[in-house]
Amino acid sequence: MINLVSMNGEELNEYLKLAVEKYAKEKVDAGTWRKEDSMELSYKEFKNHLPEGISTKGHYLFNLEDGNTRRNVGMIWIELNNPDGITD
Repeated sequence: MINLVSMNGEELNEYLKLAVEKYAKEKVDAGTWRKEDSMELSYKEFKNHLPEGISTKGHYLFNLEDGNTRRNVGMIWIELNNPDGITD
């Protein structure tokens, strides 16, 4: 079984260290960004999505934990575009 465990600020920072670098490389490899600009642009994109870090409204970040070993096996980031519910 896999458990969803809410990520804390320290865990988010660890995740972002890897994610910013990976995203920058993906953008360079795709020809979208120049290598010399990529880390700054990647950081800015993540900062735009999570301006309040772990407390950003409408964003939910979880670690995926193996229920037997309690080891972290991944993460999931859920963004609700309308966190207050459906209005249509």
